[in-house]
Parts: sequence; structure tokens; C-alpha cells
Amino acid sequence: MTKFILVGGSVSYASDHGRAFCHELTVGFAEPVKILLVLFARPISDWPVGLERDQQFFHDKLPDRPFEMQLAKPAEFTSQVKWADAIWIKGGETEPLMQALNRDPAWQGHLDGKCVGGTSAGAYALADTYHEIDRPIMGHGLGLVPVKVSAHWQSATYHPQKGWDSVRSQLEAASPALPVLLLREGEYRVF
Repeated sequence: MTKFILVGGSVSYASDHGRAFCHELTVGFAEPVKILLVLFARPISDWPVGLERDQQFFHDKLPDRPFEMQLAKPAEFTSQVKWADAIWIKGGETEPLMQALNRDPAWQGHLDGKCVGGTSAGAYALADTYHEIDRPIMGHGLGLVPVKVSAHWQSATYHPQKGWDSVRSQLEAASPALPVLLLREGEYRVF
């Protein structure tokens, strides 16, 4: 069985600054936990710094939990998913993330027994349907989690806008059988 974690934005905005998320992503795996960091939603030039930052983030939040972290590469993604215990798909731009994840969908067949977390655009990619706050569009994710989601819900930090009721209405109208998930910064839900 695969565990999915959808996060509404940066986990550091949670009241515990991300410790519970790090624990949830890695709990139940033998040490060292193998974490695959997916930064496909960000410019490739940012990936090395992102890897260093997130390695330090995990070390700070779970100092007694040994782990190995690899940076995901589109050409090696399926084999890296096989290697990983946990996969963290970080946010950024949804479109390039979806293009990279759809490049070779074989990786999806290797998720059994793993934990896959998605923050912001990563949550959009894992969900069935999403509504981007910064660009008022509805989109379709991979459908790995049968929900409709909006991240950064009512955030004044990243997306100060007044159309929250409209976003909720649009999500409710799309695929009515699926539940709507409105996630605030740092808030997460486990499936």
C-alpha cells in the first residue's frame, strides 16, 4: 500500500516548522531512510542548492533519524523511485513538473510500500483535480489521490487574493463525487 501526503505549501509554515511532516514521510522505514527529492517544478539551476537545503532541513527536524537523500533526475526517475522509500515532490511551477512526471509514467508502477509527499505543485500533481491560486486555472493531476485540491489556501503571504469563494465553488463543481481539500500553508493530509 502507498501512503500519500498532500501539503498546502511550505512545511516550514507549520506550527512545528515541519517536524511532523518529516516524521510522517519517513516513519516505518528501515534506517537509513532513502528519500528521493523531486525538484522538477523548479529551474534546474536551483536543484543543487535545493538538495543541500532540504538535506539540512531533514537533519534539523529529525536529528536522530539517519537518511540518504538523492536528487531526482528525469532520465533516471523510474530507477530512483524503485530505490526510494519516500518521495518528496516539492512545489514551484506545476506545468514543468507535470511534463517531467508524465515523461515516463512507468515510475507510478513502483509506488507500493512507499510514502509520496507533495507540497503545493507536488500536491497538485498527485491529486485528481487542482485549482492554482496564483493562476486562476483548474487542472488535472495524475489522479493518484482521488481529491480536488487547492494549496496555499487563504494565504496572504504568497497569494493575497479575494476570490477564495470562487475557487471553492469551482472545485466543488468539478467532479462532484470527489472531496475538496483546501490546504493552508504547512497544513497536510495523509491518504
